[in-house]
Amino acid sequence: MRYRLVSFIIMLTIVIGLSAQVSFAYPQKLVIGGDFNFPPYEYLDANSLPDGYNVELSRAICRQLNLEPEFRLAKWALVVQWLENDEIDLVDR
Repeated sequence: MRYRLVSFIIMLTIVIGLSAQVSFAYPQKLVIGGDFNFPPYEYLDANSLPDGYNVELSRAICRQLNLEPEFRLAKWALVVQWLENDEIDLVDR
């Protein structure tokens, strides 16, 4: 009886420990919305790529958190709509 109880506790500890460890082999994507014309914070550059202070700061934070940022910059009303519809994870503001 004791052997079974000790074995059960050890197995339970192993299962809980393994399930609690979250290992991301690949960075998870974080979709970030923002205004396309709000320099110097966020805007589309001459090549239509996201740029600005908020974009660079978000990239640096994502590197530290092992996340892959995807920026979606558009008119603010559309960005709010995306947020309400869960099409983006957060907004740069």
